[in-house]
Amino acid sequence: MESPGKEPRSGTFSPLVTRVLMVATIAGLMAILYVTVAGPQGPNSQGSPLTVSVARVGTNWTVTFTGVSGGPLPSELHLLLRNSAQDIVLPRTPFASLTAANWSLYRVLYVDGHPGDAEVRPGDGLRIDLGRFPAGSVLEASDRSALLLVQPLA
Repeated sequence: MESPGKEPRSGTFSPLVTRVLMVATIAGLMAILYVTVAGPQGPNSQGSPLTVSVARVGTNWTVTFTGVSGGPLPSELHLLLRNSAQDIVLPRTPFASLTAANWSLYRVLYVDGHPGDAEVRPGDGLRIDLGRFPAGSVLEASDRSALLLVQPLA
C-alpha cells in the first residue's frame, strides 16, 4: 500500500539502470580519450619519412636521400650532428643554411640534386667533412615537430 503523500513516479530509472548507464558513459569517454591521445594503431604504410644512403667518398661523407615524404623545403628540415660520445658537435641547423658560402663554418653542404625543384627530393643530399665528423658521428634530421632520421656515419 502506498502512502497518501507520495505519488508513483513515472519515467524514472531504477538504480541498477542508472549505474549501468554511468559506467557505460565513463567507459565510452575513456575510449575516446585513448584513441585521441594514442592515435589509431596499425601498419605504417609510409615507412620512414626520410631514408638515406651513406658513402665515404674521398675526404667527405656523401649522404644521398633515397626517400623523402611530404616534399619539405630545405628551410623546413634541420641537421644536427653528434660525435661518437653523443655530444652535439653541429647544433640544429636548417638545410638552407648549409651552402657553399657557409662550408668553412659548418663543414656540411646541402646538395640540391634537382635545382629546378625547391623541395627536398630523393637524389638530393649532404656532403659532410670526414675530418670534422669522423666515423662514429651520428646524423639527426628533423623538421619542426619530429625527429625524422638518426643515421650513424660509418
